[in-house]
Amino acid sequence: MDNVSRRFFEQEANMYDTIRNRAFISKAKTAILDIAHKVRPKRAFLEVGAGTGEVFKELAKHFEISVASDISHNMLVHARRKLSQDITKVDYIVADAQHLPFTTHSFDFVLCMDVLEHVENPRRCVNEIWRLISNNGMAAITTPNPLWGVVLYLAEKLGLKVHEGPHRYIFLPTTLRTLARITAVKRVSSLVFLPIRTPFDFLIERVAKNHLIKLLGFSQLLLLTRISRANASSTTPLAQPNRGGFRYMPSGHELRYE
Repeated sequence: MDNVSRRFFEQEANMYDTIRNRAFISKAKTAILDIAHKVRPKRAFLEVGAGTGEVFKELAKHFEISVASDISHNMLVHARRKLSQDITKVDYIVADAQHLPFTTHSFDFVLCMDVLEHVENPRRCVNEIWRLISNNGMAAITTPNPLWGVVLYLAEKLGLKVHEGPHRYIFLPTTLRTLARITAVKRVSSLVFLPIRTPFDFLIERVAKNHLIKLLGFSQLLLLTRISRANASSTTPLAQPNRGGFRYMPSGHELRYE
């Protein structure tokens, strides 16, 4: 992620939750929780670009170890405040989504919501996430549908949507075809809902299975699952989750969780 985005999220962290679209967060959270419930085993979970932890705080309840990673330290400060005191095996890692400091196959579930449009190299980010998925693990990656780009731009200008700095909208199917390293099961779909609550939400959910409707969905959804194979051994020392502090991970350093 470039320095412009980093500075922006550091500066906006204190006000970020107060100006976000709560309806969108609620709908997206429901969709992601449905996906996460299907993950087996539920050992280690990573959210890339966890922000202020609105989704992270819910998913962390269902995994033995949970890790929140973000480019912004200030965002993670807010994420930590929201987490239940009952959840103790948690780490907060300040790191770039394009250079994630974890060993290969470390996580059973990796979530990356609305981050790709902010990074300089979305393909590198997706490849990093793919690298971290454990055998039989899954990753869920979302990014706004470029077809909604004009609407989102106008919403920001009119103050109807939180301003989130520079965007680089991408079509996930195109990105996926160029990811030569990904050779297991892959699927591209959409989260089909409007970013606001409307009387038509129920109807939209009913027709969401239609292929044409999916193409018009507000958020693109990429699901990656890794075919099981023998675990590769690792000599990296185990990391002990530390709920009380933050880690700043320089390039070349990796953490391993078990």
